[in-house]
Amino acid sequence: MKDNENKRQCMFRKGLTRHTAWIPDKFAVLGKFVKIKKDNVWEDGWEIIAIYAKMTAKECGLSSQEYKHHRKQTDI
Repeated sequence: MKDNENKRQCMFRKGLTRHTAWIPDKFAVLGKFVKIKKDNVWEDGWEIIAIYAKMTAKECGLSSQEYKHHRKQTDI
């Protein structure tokens, strides 16, 4: 994925389980069923039930690293 491609934060539903993740913008379609990788295993049948923020892949990666750093520093 190129650094300037956009990602969208989406909420997924599978049964009673909810999950939030950043996915490529082109796959972020409300009501679409997708596969997501959870705990290193691809799971089919996740429905996109909400679409939120948009940012570039580069910004998304940097944000993820900041979150990990914060968690490590605050010992949560």
